[in-house]
Amino acid sequence: RVAALAASAFAIVPSQVLMSLPPLTEPLYTLAVVAVVRLAISVPVRGLMTAALLGLAVAAAQYVRASAASLLGPLVLLPVLVGVGLRRAALTAAVTVAAFVVAMLPVLSYNLGAHGDLSVSTSAYAGWSVFVGANQASDGRWNPDDAALIATFPGEDVWDKSEFAG
Repeated sequence: RVAALAASAFAIVPSQVLMSLPPLTEPLYTLAVVAVVRLAISVPVRGLMTAALLGLAVAAAQYVRASAASLLGPLVLLPVLVGVGLRRAALTAAVTVAAFVVAMLPVLSYNLGAHGDLSVSTSAYAGWSVFVGANQASDGRWNPDDAALIATFPGEDVWDKSEFAG
């Protein structure tokens, strides 16, 4: 059972082994993802309150790592896949997504005001991250050449330059 949980965690969060990130974000993100998985397993049995907690757990993970929102798609499909009726699954999905959106309102508000984007991204440099991460010559790591190139991109600030990059 423990090995299955470890293999599942690695399948969901391979960065635990493959990358090194800022201190404490990995354990915190992993804790949030484990909570998401645990709640997702319980949703078909426990109901709408658990679905709301699931949305809040995904939001907590999103605050730590800007890619956590991608978990919502599979999570809203899970009840259908385990045989929950379509109507109940739709209600569960709506509650999960609504809880996520409510928890992300500060981020949505900030991004709309600061950048004009209605986005749940907690990263202010999304394009920059994609640009640097896709550079095979540097194995997707930050490097001074990419930073110098990004500085030449059009835009008044780092956000605008990042938008051009990605």
